[in-house]
This record gives sequence, structure tokens and C-alpha cells, in this order.
Amino acid sequence: MEQAIKVIDSSSISPSPMGAASSLLPNSPLKLSPFDHFMAVYPPMRRVLFYESSTSSFPSHLQALKRSLSKALQYFPTLAGKLAFSPDSGELEIHFSDDVVVPSVTFVEAETTTLDYGRLVKEEEYDDTALDALAPSFDLTAMPVPVMSVQVTRFAGGGMAVGFIVHHAAVDGRALWNFIKYWAEICRNLDEDVVLQPPSVTFDRSIFNDVRHENVLMKELRVSSCSWGVYQNPEDPIHRTFVLSSSSIQSLKRRASKVGKKLRVSTFVALGAHVWTCTTKARINEVNGTGEEENTCFFYPMDCRSHLPDTGPSIEHYFGNCIKPCRVLAKMRDLIDEDGFSFAVDAIQGGIFREAMEASVNNCHEWPLLIRDPPRASLYVAGSPRFRVYETDFGWGRPKKVEQAGMRQEGLMTLAAAKGEEGGVQLTILLSPSCMEKFASLFLDGMG
Repeated sequence: MEQAIKVIDSSSISPSPMGAASSLLPNSPLKLSPFDHFMAVYPPMRRVLFYESSTSSFPSHLQALKRSLSKALQYFPTLAGKLAFSPDSGELEIHFSDDVVVPSVTFVEAETTTLDYGRLVKEEEYDDTALDALAPSFDLTAMPVPVMSVQVTRFAGGGMAVGFIVHHAAVDGRALWNFIKYWAEICRNLDEDVVLQPPSVTFDRSIFNDVRHENVLMKELRVSSCSWGVYQNPEDPIHRTFVLSSSSIQSLKRRASKVGKKLRVSTFVALGAHVWTCTTKARINEVNGTGEEENTCFFYPMDCRSHLPDTGPSIEHYFGNCIKPCRVLAKMRDLIDEDGFSFAVDAIQGGIFREAMEASVNNCHEWPLLIRDPPRASLYVAGSPRFRVYETDFGWGRPKKVEQAGMRQEGLMTLAAAKGEEGGVQLTILLSPSCMEKFASLFLDGMG
């Protein structure tokens, strides 16, 4: 059987010389924060961006991506590094400018004659096998581990895919997309007489130095593949992508505001509540005999940049992880009755309010307990519409589709801003086949 992807070339892209700006670089190795340590056990972030491109223009696009990546990495050198355990402390560190590690990002050029670009960019199309082939991967069992790799694939009939993988110990989604946008900005202006403003970025982990974690977190967490303990369904889960219009989102938010506690209801709260209730109704009695008295959890990440006290204004430009795990627990019966949506809105909104008021990393040693042995029917949220992934223009137009590769967790849903419409949302969810059809019906009916 013919391989889906043929690798044409593999090279190493190093950061351009920094010159006078080198004084802005952090010291290597870079010790990780409690946020970084916790995210180290999560799967790497793997994304694929699809662009229109003719076969004749592909070589120039490829060279532009390489040149601009080198220029962008000079301001984000940790992405060109490797993760390794310190021989002294045993803690995880990022090495990116020392005698051991030559800073670089592996850049793979590939082509495919079997994958269909037109099919893959359709709104509801999600081909996990194809996406796995279009995004690079890491061997997480061997140290040191690269922080980032890139793969650019040409489709035989036209079109290209820019795939990348980034280890979650180095950055969170907000920081990563800030880098991707800056890389794209450089690429757009490579052949123009434009002097770009250097990005506002800080790598300073000392803002977390007063955190009393005392290595407790690392005793709980060691670098491995993420294992959240979700039930093992005999059916292989399937994916589906929903693109929701701004008007549908606004309608759902109005409905949520009417049942909520007279507070402004965000897109995240309204959509999260709707998906949580719909997945619970679809799963009832399906999850190994799950009944109404079973627990269900809504897991979500919280960006702590605007909530942590005494960190100063630099936290807004912090390049690393600054998200903490949060969860809301409920009985399945609370979500399947007539007032289930109202219950979910109040529960999620109340949980977010409490977490924001109590934002702290001093209890980081308790974070592993939040994800250990979760209820069998839980929902996990990743991504955010705030990342605005469809604005990533490298110089040949915005992407036709952006998807996450490597989705394996049943119950995982990812969010992104939809393309072409302000306020729209793209949602991809992974459920068992027997749940998906029922979920899709409930979900779409509830969107109006």
C-alpha cells in the first residue's frame, strides 16, 4: 500500500543571529515553572493549516517559510531548544544555547499523491489518519525531546499543508499562536521594505519564584504520554467538526443569559454548557452502563495571565505556560432533565468565577488530583476562539481550514474562531460512534 506522505527533504532551521537584541534572551538552560511542569505530561500540540497553493508556487512558498522561521526564532529561541532532565535537580529544563544542544527546529518537506486536499478542507471533514500524516510527531520516550518541529506538505493536485508540533512543557496555546502569527507576519513581509517591530515577549519564570511547590509537582508528574483515565469504550471514537455562525452563537448566549444568574454569559460558558448537556444525554446508559447517579466532569483550562497577583505587566507577554486545570463536577441527572442547560450554565460560570478569584499556583501540587481517575463520562476542552487561527496569513491568503492532529481522547473538544465571520466558532469533538449521531442531533437542534 502506498504511503500517504513521501518525505522529500529534512533540514534544521536555526534562529537568525540576534545582534544587539541578544541581551533579551533568557539564560540556557531555562528552568520550568509549575505551569510548565504540569503541562509536560499533556500531549504535544499538533496543528495543521491548509492553504491554497499551485504546484508552481510551492517551492517559493517553502523557501519563504524557512527564511521567515529562522528570523522568527531569534525572538523565540526556546522553541529551537530541547527538553531534558537536569543532572543536578532531576527537574525538566529547556536547553537552547549551550555546548550540548545546537538550537534548531526540524523542517520537513513532503508531498502526497494519495490525500485529497479538496476533501480535507471541507467543513465537517475530519480524517485523523491524514492529519496524523500531515503533522510531525515526537518520540516522547527518549530524552532529550525537541520542543518544536515543522512539516510542509504539497498536494499533487494543488494545495499545501503547514503542520507543526510543539511540546506542551514549553508553551501554552496563547503563547504558541502569538509566535505563529509573528512568523506569518515576517513571511508576508519578506520581500517588502518593511521593518517589523520586535515582538513584546518575556521568558522570565522568576515571577513564579515565590510558589511553594518544592518539587512536589514533579514527584507527581514525570514526562510521559497523557493518561487521563477516561473509560475505554470498545468502539473507536470518531471526530466531527461543527462550524457555528455568529448568529447561532448569539442566539445560544441569549438563551444562556435568560437561565443564568443575570450575569453576562460568555461564548465559552454558553457553548460549553450546551455541549456538556448534549454529550451527557447522548452518553446516558451507553458508557458501560452509566446511570443517572454517575458523576460527569467538565474540564477546562484557565489562562491565569490576568488573574495572578503581583506579577506585573510583563505577564501579558509571558512566553510559556500560564494555564491551570479546572473542573466542574455534576451528577448526570443534573444535566439530562428539563433544567439541565440552566444547571450547566450556572455551574460553569460559577466555577470560572471562583477560579478567577482564587487564581494561585501555590496549590499546584493538587493539580494532578484533578485529572486522576476522572468520571467515565467527562468532557475536556482545549483551544480557544480567542486564538483566531484563521488570521494566520503567511503571504498567500488565510488558511482554508485549521485542525488539531492527534486527537485521541474520547470526550475531547477543541475550539477555535471560525473562518470568514466575526464571532463564529469552529468546534471539533471526539465521541464514540454510538454517541456521535445522537449528540449531533441534540447539539444542532439546540443551536436553533
